[in-house]
Amino acid sequence: MKIIKIKDESLKILPNHIFTTAGTETELQVAVEGSASNIDIVQNIQNSLFYKNLKQRVLNKDISPSILEKIDDYLNNSQSRIWENSWVRIPIDNLSEDAKTLFSNDLLKDKSNPLSGFREDYDTFFININERVFVRIPVSYLIKIALTDLFQFLDQKSKSIGESILKNFSNDNTSPETLSLYLIKGINIRDIGVGISEEYLLRYLLTQLAVEYSNIKFALTSSGQKVVVYESPLPPVNQRSLNSVIPDELYREIFVSPSLSGWDKGEEKKEYMHLCHKVLSMSKLKTISKCKDAGLLKNNLVILPDISTTSLSNNGIHINIGSSILEKSFRDSKELGVENEKYFGDLVIKIVEHFISLFPSNYSASPHRLNFENMHPETALGFLPHELDYTHLRMLWRKWKNKAKIKLFGKTFTPFGPEWVDKFFKRVLRLKGDFVPDYRLLDYLVAPLSTSNSPAFDGKVGNHERLKKELNQLGIFHKNLSFYCFYRLREINKVGWTGFEGRYYSLFDSIIKDMSSATSLQILITEIAYRLAASGKITHSDIPDTPTIESERRFPIFASAIGLKSFFVNRDSKNVFMQNILKNCKNIKKSSRYNNYFKVKIDDYNQALINFIKQEGSSIIENSNLHDIVADLENRVKDKKSRVSSRLTKKICSKINIETPFDKDSESFNLSAESFYREDLRMEHISEAFDVLERLSGCEDYKNLKSKMDRGQLTLDEIVLLVTAILKIVEDKTSNNFSDMEKLDDSSICM
Repeated sequence: MKIIKIKDESLKILPNHIFTTAGTETELQVAVEGSASNIDIVQNIQNSLFYKNLKQRVLNKDISPSILEKIDDYLNNSQSRIWENSWVRIPIDNLSEDAKTLFSNDLLKDKSNPLSGFREDYDTFFININERVFVRIPVSYLIKIALTDLFQFLDQKSKSIGESILKNFSNDNTSPETLSLYLIKGINIRDIGVGISEEYLLRYLLTQLAVEYSNIKFALTSSGQKVVVYESPLPPVNQRSLNSVIPDELYREIFVSPSLSGWDKGEEKKEYMHLCHKVLSMSKLKTISKCKDAGLLKNNLVILPDISTTSLSNNGIHINIGSSILEKSFRDSKELGVENEKYFGDLVIKIVEHFISLFPSNYSASPHRLNFENMHPETALGFLPHELDYTHLRMLWRKWKNKAKIKLFGKTFTPFGPEWVDKFFKRVLRLKGDFVPDYRLLDYLVAPLSTSNSPAFDGKVGNHERLKKELNQLGIFHKNLSFYCFYRLREINKVGWTGFEGRYYSLFDSIIKDMSSATSLQILITEIAYRLAASGKITHSDIPDTPTIESERRFPIFASAIGLKSFFVNRDSKNVFMQNILKNCKNIKKSSRYNNYFKVKIDDYNQALINFIKQEGSSIIENSNLHDIVADLENRVKDKKSRVSSRLTKKICSKINIETPFDKDSESFNLSAESFYREDLRMEHISEAFDVLERLSGCEDYKNLKSKMDRGQLTLDEIVLLVTAILKIVEDKTSNNFSDMEKLDDSSICM
């Protein structure tokens, strides 16, 4: 294939600034507070044929009552009164005419064709209670309906702005999904980072106001269905528990989104999401054979994973960056544009993946506690058997066992198999299990490993399709799904612009402090990587496209997520780029256990990456005044207390008056983490959002409203006032974006 270099004159248009546009996609968690008798998810389960048949079979003594008891424990959750991902029921008369019209249109088979008729599952969204018609909708769709209803109280200009951003409130497989209300554009990397965090906080506040409006206007609070929306990176504990005892189909009916918003043909998208769940459920089951082949199952005793996975309820933030300069360069080369975009894009991805270990725990995290009985390799390792080769998987598991608190007299104990046996030994031997700083990166199929025949990032057009086809044959993935990876290339012929999507972020502690810095760092690293690739200093041959090399560069990412102190690199690795990084590692040693391997400390490796950034990105750092961003990164690597994982963990522990996560069992700690996200962190982020609103609007009259929102005392008029202020900023930001340097469509930024 003929490859042309990026035009030098194109790169000189904005010295050291290739990526000048950014946007985000955010997945949120929802919960409905109330007694079981008022909650849709409870009624849905109790009225299901599965539950009725199960009760009858237990009554007939055909099966053990244990499964029914576990389901009833969930249904009788009277203590917390929290029901994650439940739908809500609203009297249809409570909706405005605008909201009813929107709802009716969204129920069409094809929204672009008013004559297409309604969806086959139309009746699912209505229910009669005491001869009164109620609509049943997931909270992910409630936000859009609430905003539409609320807009009736706005002036015509504000209403028009509001209606233009409704498409940005969609849904993920389970969660509400919101997209940037406006693109962040600028030639200064620092400004883009700040702009990203400000826009997100305004969007988050708008989402919170929509929920507050729903609770009041739709009488949700008074009917025992108070809705809460917040950031939480992992599937809820209670949802995991329920998932273990109900059928796969019922789980999808309850938790997978019906896709009412965001797509013309919602039922087709719904089927796609069901396919995602089916594929990942079977893929998780396939990890058992991978663990066995890797030699991790010594006695062939395994804990069979649930046939239905909860991994699609993981929530993260995706940060996209785009470039009009690269877009112009590729468009100008009509014949080779696609090939060159792919060639350089894949090479940049391979370079950037070496740096991703800087982000887990340091900038975002998902703290998670595991008990001793959870430390079975086939369960604890999540999807890692599909993401690392056998050698690295064995190394990682051994390091993880040594890190965990599962030792007695220097000997490591792992669970034996039967749950009652494991709990007995846990109690007698006082084996606590482990604590993981960023478990989301293990609990989701983040990046399937390439095969020898089908490399994912060799720079050749169609490589993802070829790999998906092979993984489909292996039962690991499906050819019709979007390909998963840490850093995704956004291609002109697919989304209309060129750039990259960072998909490795879990939960930020402070949006202003952590998200803005992480975005600036992501852009800085990508700028460096693209210049290395475009100049020819690094080529695809320097980072060979083999499963082993791919696994090797991802080893430190997963090690960082788990909280391991070191990882291993083959001394004869053909990865020239990795070898150059290792030359700057001060404490690198030959492994005493693994012949021909280096033992590399994570912190030492990360410091070597920082030194590389300083050296190769010196002019970019100087021109964008990123010295404090790099200094902050260095501080996070050196000082564990400054890391997001440490800050979040400290706050969670403080909430329940413990010193460390090991002072509580996994269920207690993880439930406390969810409570912290739902209550404390939610209010912290709302507080940050009000600060941004006051700064960008130039008005300081909102402090009293913030206090009222803290107490849940906002009136409808006050909600309308705040929404109007946010939409005014959206209008200003949209109209004031500079010239035509970027031609990205808001709706495509995070597809």
